[in-house]
Amino acid sequence: MLFSTTITFLTGLGLSGLATAAPTSNPPTPNTLEARGRYAQAASLATWEQGCYSKAQHDVTVPDGTCYHLPNDWMTLWWLNDGCTVRLFEGENCSLSWYSVRRDNENQCIDIRRRFSYQVYC
Repeated sequence: MLFSTTITFLTGLGLSGLATAAPTSNPPTPNTLEARGRYAQAASLATWEQGCYSKAQHDVTVPDGTCYHLPNDWMTLWWLNDGCTVRLFEGENCSLSWYSVRRDNENQCIDIRRRFSYQVYC
């Protein structure tokens, strides 16, 4: 979080160098890299409606540190940044149990029929 510092010298009260720190008026928004995580492009993946490489392909490239809804029933991880993992959650809003997809799962067809959200962690 960014802070601004105010230093006030109150010599008449016998205090000197009284310093305070308060949050700035412009904290990071969810769209800034500082609020999201390390990478603006942490992972690239596709979801599929009826098995991998079928109709209704949905491609995305996402940053780390943000939870997303997971559409469709199948997924292919195209690439993943170094040191990152994708967690696939049973609940919406990245809740309930999850399992991880790592770089060794790239280009594999992954069943996500019981997974409803995901987040990249780096």
